[in-house]
Amino acid sequence: MMNSYRLAGGVFRDYQNGAWAVPLNFRFTGDEIKYCADIAEARMMIFSEEFTERVVPLRNQLPTFKITFFAGANVPDGMEPLEDVIREASPKPPKVKITPEDTCGLYFTSGTTGEPKPIVLTMRTWSLPQCWSRSTITRRVKIISS
Repeated sequence: MMNSYRLAGGVFRDYQNGAWAVPLNFRFTGDEIKYCADIAEARMMIFSEEFTERVVPLRNQLPTFKITFFAGANVPDGMEPLEDVIREASPKPPKVKITPEDTCGLYFTSGTTGEPKPIVLTMRTWSLPQCWSRSTITRRVKIISS
C-alpha cells in the first residue's frame, strides 16, 4: 500500500501482535515483490488497488502465503477485504509482551544496484528514527513560527 493511516495502523498492529512488518517499495516490480516475499517467508500481505496488476498474478507463486488482504472496493477472487478484518477486530490490546530487543521488521533497500537487500530491525532500532523525526519536526516548527 501507499503510505496512509491504514498502512500505519496495520504496521503497528503487526508489531503489537509480535509479527514482523515487511514494507516494500511501491516501485517494486512483481519479480521484486516475489523476491522479497520469498526471503521474508511472508504469511500474509495487505495491498491496495494500485498494486493489483503486480500482486494478483503472484498469488499462486508464493507458497508461504496463507491469506491476502485487499484494501479497496474491488476485492480480487480469493482475497479478504481489509475493511472486514478491521471491523471485526477486537479493541482489546494483544497479550504479547514486546521488548526493545524483539525483532519487528524486515525492510528492503531499494537502491539501483542489484536486487533489494534485507535489513532486520528490532523494536529499539525501529523506534529511533521515529523519535529523531519528531524532535526534528518540532525544531523546524519552532524555527518557522519564530
